[in-house]
Amino acid sequence: MTKPPPSLKKLLATTPEKKKKSRNEGKFWGDLRVAANRADGWRFRRVETKFKDGFPDCVAKDPNQRIHFVELKHTVSNTVALSPLQVSFHNQFRAGLTWILVKSDNAPDDKYYLYHGASVIDLALDGLKTPPYALTAGKLGLSDILAAMENAKHVDINTTHYTDEDYGPSAGDSWNSRRTGKAGQI
Repeated sequence: MTKPPPSLKKLLATTPEKKKKSRNEGKFWGDLRVAANRADGWRFRRVETKFKDGFPDCVAKDPNQRIHFVELKHTVSNTVALSPLQVSFHNQFRAGLTWILVKSDNAPDDKYYLYHGASVIDLALDGLKTPPYALTAGKLGLSDILAAMENAKHVDINTTHYTDEDYGPSAGDSWNSRRTGKAGQI
């Protein structure tokens, strides 16, 4: 088994401080819930438990009856604070419908960045420089985020590059190149 690159070792070795959810993330959850209630067939549930280290903030059912796991993040910079356990969850379940939804206050209008779980390592290391699966602005943009999630298909877990060109840009260097130091090889 190959050793992960030093930057990934450092990322996985850091232990985040326990902290309460920010008010901004709570408001973000409220905005998402309102958007989901307006969209036909979507149901979101916030996961509240003491034993959920690394587990996403909410679980959603789309109009096609598929289950999505969504981590909510709020940022005022280009950095997205993901704990090692969150990185681990999304990496382990990267073939499924796992998402990191980031609300950024960098611009005059709120921007929403949607990342597939397969991009979690790039997102943790490179922040918002990582190409998103979908990007929208303003509260109305959340309906576009839901549409992108609903239309998502299978992800090729061997490369983390999406298997259909409709998925948008790949997430920069693939997981394999980050893991092995050699692009395109396992």
